[in-house]
Amino acid sequence: MKRTQIFLVTVGFLIISCISGEKHSKSEAEIIGTYVREYSFKAIDLETGHELGVSIVRDTIFIRSNQNGFEVTNNKWMLNEHGRQGWRNMEHSEDRPMATYQVKFDLTDNSLSAESHPTLHFDFEKGLLYVGKKLDFPYHKV
Repeated sequence: MKRTQIFLVTVGFLIISCISGEKHSKSEAEIIGTYVREYSFKAIDLETGHELGVSIVRDTIFIRSNQNGFEVTNNKWMLNEHGRQGWRNMEHSEDRPMATYQVKFDLTDNSLSAESHPTLHFDFEKGLLYVGKKLDFPYHKV
């Protein structure tokens, strides 16, 4: 009788741990990846006020899994149509990428958060990622 009870309790714990593990790994698989947004703007010569051409910015967020949750890395590259330099890293520009940081996933609102960094919100159905409260300019999962 005791063996049967112990067996049932053990099987119950195994089933519960497998179910919760599947939910976590499903969420993890949906979170991990590369998210990109690209935008352009007219480049203006500050001295003359004349339009030089169009600049294109490719903003990419990489999300990886680690022991403490997730790691977020951001890269930004710019291409000036009016220049001949090609794609340039924006690491030292005024609109530079965010530094790499660690985040925790919150299942209640599908977000990644960390102190002193903007919260990342997911729309898993559409494959979109929003930074902070800017819900109008999302990153697309690639």
